[in-house]
Amino acid sequence: MPVADLIVLFPILITGIAILILVLAVAWGHAHRSLVILTAVLLFLALGSIPSLIPLIPRQVTPLLIIDGYGLFMMVVILGTSLAVSVQSYDYWKGSIIRNGEFYVLVLSATLGAEILVTASHFASFFLGFELLSISLYGLVAYARMDHRALEAGIKYLILSAAASTFLLFGMALLFFDRGTLAFSDLPSIFLARKSSGGMMPAGLVMILIGIVFKLGLVPFHMWVPDVYQGAPVPATSFIATVSKGAVIGVFLRLFLQVDAFHDPALMTVLSGVAIGSMLWGNWSALLQENIKRLLAYSSIAHMGYLLVALIASGALAVEAVSYYLIAYIPSTLGAFGVVQALSRPGKDADSLEQYRGLLWKNPGMAMMFTIMMLSLAGIPLTAGFLAKFYVVTAGLTAQLWLLVFFFIINSVLGLFYYLRVIRLVISEPTAETADSYDPPVKLPWSTGLTLSGLTMLVVGLGIYPDPVMHTLQYVGRQLTG
Repeated sequence: MPVADLIVLFPILITGIAILILVLAVAWGHAHRSLVILTAVLLFLALGSIPSLIPLIPRQVTPLLIIDGYGLFMMVVILGTSLAVSVQSYDYWKGSIIRNGEFYVLVLSATLGAEILVTASHFASFFLGFELLSISLYGLVAYARMDHRALEAGIKYLILSAAASTFLLFGMALLFFDRGTLAFSDLPSIFLARKSSGGMMPAGLVMILIGIVFKLGLVPFHMWVPDVYQGAPVPATSFIATVSKGAVIGVFLRLFLQVDAFHDPALMTVLSGVAIGSMLWGNWSALLQENIKRLLAYSSIAHMGYLLVALIASGALAVEAVSYYLIAYIPSTLGAFGVVQALSRPGKDADSLEQYRGLLWKNPGMAMMFTIMMLSLAGIPLTAGFLAKFYVVTAGLTAQLWLLVFFFIINSVLGLFYYLRVIRLVISEPTAETADSYDPPVKLPWSTGLTLSGLTMLVVGLGIYPDPVMHTLQYVGRQLTG
């Protein structure tokens, strides 16, 4: 392997080495604080190696991986989010009787799988990254093994995720039978394949699509999302909602463009139905929730539907819209779960909406940051969420997706109701029942405060001055679409 190939793999190699180092540190019995610092330093090293790779891209590293501008961008998002989750998790696990070191090993393992996934150019590396991510998530979901809700969520996720992997493998088998190759670059347009392969390749791609739709929690494979979000420990939930979904969107977009899926009317009709169903089901269900984790779970289903609208639009503008939506959705979601995490303890999550009544009077700083995250998820101006939704509408109108844009706007308005409901509770005066509902008293741990401050500045900054990021995304979009 040429030296240049090894150099462009630095983020992936550093993450892999980090896993080994952390396993040894856990085995030697290092203190929890030391493990968090070590995890943060190793992730920061992987993140810091990315700018030096820009002069070397795009570069095909074996038939399995492609390191290009889009892959580097997605790795920045994944590594940055994993770093925030790791630091944010410190105070949550600090007082737990459960061994906490293995949690960070699982986070790094899932991060490595996500990095492989977003740089995959072959179905072998696709499946390797997909399974490494999935197997790590099984452990993260059920990590609080003393809590029956976490174990139940872990079993549900394991069974359903295994079914999704089965569809993926069978779809890949059909592709290999039809084409004799698993490289993305050797796949013809799905529209042309329908005429030449008797439906074998389209059938394989549909099965792969089922596995991807499951991982994204889109309708009709969304059943696991609210139960897993509610049952898993808050740090694991925030990781699933951000890193896992971001990585799958990354490989989905690359594969989608590679096979010219937007030229196939039947597939576009199916994806449009999935997007509309996800938006409607996610928003209507979120309106009925009294549990903040389930509310955010149904909200994530709706947001994945919004994102699918941009993806269906296709082209360079769609790549920009999808990418910007991710970097708006991920910090906003991570920040919202950060507040939930700050008020929670292992086995005692602050997941009832009533527990957030009067938060402004108990911790104004935390309430302000939580409100900003809700406003961003709702798409209110001066936040990243507003520009993300504007980007999606622009991409949809440019591609003349009138029906999808109509449902997007209607559902965005519908989503305002439950986000504003949460904000209303936060700024309400506490009642006698909720005045002493927090034990211990409300305070913002240093680790969560650090990450929440950074996420808040990012959400507001992207909403006020997005130009540098937009220029970067335009470059990424042109490179991915050729």
